[in-house]
Amino acid sequence: MTDASDQHEHAPIEWPHDAPLVRGGDDPLLAHLASCFPRASQVWIAVAFILDRGVELLHPYFQELLETPRQGRLRLLTGDYFDVTQPRGLRRLLDLDGERELRVFETAGQAFNPKAYIFHYPNGEGVAFVGSSNLSASALGNGVEWNYRIVRSADARGFGAVIAEFEKLNAHPKTVDLSEEWIAAYETRRQPEHKHASIDVPAEQLAPAIPTDIQREALAALRASRATGNRAGLVVMATGLGNTWLSAFDAVAFARESDREPGDVRILFVAHRDEILDQARGTFRRILPDASMGKYTGTERAPSADVLFASIQTLSRDPHLHGFAADAFDYIIVDEFHHAAATTYRKILEHFTFSVESAEVTEAVAEIDADGFGAGSRCLSMSVASASRVVASRSRTTSSRDLRSRAGRLRPCFRARARPRSSACPTSCRP
Repeated sequence: MTDASDQHEHAPIEWPHDAPLVRGGDDPLLAHLASCFPRASQVWIAVAFILDRGVELLHPYFQELLETPRQGRLRLLTGDYFDVTQPRGLRRLLDLDGERELRVFETAGQAFNPKAYIFHYPNGEGVAFVGSSNLSASALGNGVEWNYRIVRSADARGFGAVIAEFEKLNAHPKTVDLSEEWIAAYETRRQPEHKHASIDVPAEQLAPAIPTDIQREALAALRASRATGNRAGLVVMATGLGNTWLSAFDAVAFARESDREPGDVRILFVAHRDEILDQARGTFRRILPDASMGKYTGTERAPSADVLFASIQTLSRDPHLHGFAADAFDYIIVDEFHHAAATTYRKILEHFTFSVESAEVTEAVAEIDADGFGAGSRCLSMSVASASRVVASRSRTTSSRDLRSRAGRLRPCFRARARPRSSACPTSCRP
């Protein structure tokens, strides 16, 4: 007797159509790839170049593949041919957690045009699409692109040939591991756009993220608070109002107020759950697409990243916390600040020279709880807080603990509960 899971595993893939040729246009490749991802245990991709918007389209499928309980495997190989590949797209790939193998073929002028998307399944089945689509929004969407589908059970020889060539290319002496160091070097030598006359590369950029009305009010309140000399601030906002986006927007605003480029400000984001760190990294990637980003958790540590997303459980341990100088970060966000009275949070807040004192934390947390915001609040060290988020920021010349609010303690400078869009939100910092 076959159980339901076996039946699901052996059920045929429901493609948009059964014809082997995917034409693009009104028959986009993305729809066919999307139908192949759900049960795949491994996905291998080889493309000549990748663009940021193309990576964004497949990023959710990559994440689902790599996450528990599936714990699949991603192997992706691209190239630097004509400098078309966008560093922002490469950094999005590096942001992925899980078993992923990311490689780059260094062309050195050699033509490089592979395009293949390969899916492996636990039952031994396999599907490959080989044709003309690079990893770009146009190639996956409405562009006229031809890609031929090969199913292992129907054409084992053809599927095997694709696998063999992928492995051969992956083992080529010109193929190297993708890393932040490689991306930085590539950015330095890259000469894009004007070299693309000989190949068809659509101009693709992600639409800029724009603050909502409530977020703009909060940003104005934070800016006004900083203008009075405050170096720590609390914004209290209900869950669902875009608190993480707010912290990213304010980090950029803080950099500009300090006459620095956003990429020159080191940011620390602290939370107690790994999924929050991953979500925050995705948000900050949209706002700071060129920054190096990393995590500091029990399983992954990138202490030198421009934007570091740290687990409170790991960072609060003395060997880890004391590995960072007191002035290592210019801007700190503490998620779910109503937890900040706990010892682990206090240690972090007191370690960094521009953060807040324990007494201030106790009073702020009590005030948040009394307001009924509770979970979802954030404190941004001189930036933002969502129903409890604290933000702290440090100017070029300030590293002291002179971080009190105007009343001599940390108090909310912005409050917003969930409300209709038409409703105004309070923005003034209370004395």
